[in-house]
Amino acid sequence: MGGPCVDKYDCQSGLYCQSTDGGPSGTCQPREASGGTCTAGGDQCKGYCAVPDGGAAGSCAAICTSG
Repeated sequence: MGGPCVDKYDCQSGLYCQSTDGGPSGTCQPREASGGTCTAGGDQCKGYCAVPDGGAAGSCAAICTSG
């Protein structure tokens, strides 16, 4: 965790690449469980990101027992 990354493929399973300051690179961080904050098109959730219509942010929701 905390290692440098450019995309999700640079991180270990269960982690995602969180960009820093909107730049092209970031650090590997743990995926969010249900109820965590996420962004549309992001890869932050253990399940999926439920974003209201037209919104840019949403909350993580579980897929079955994904957390």
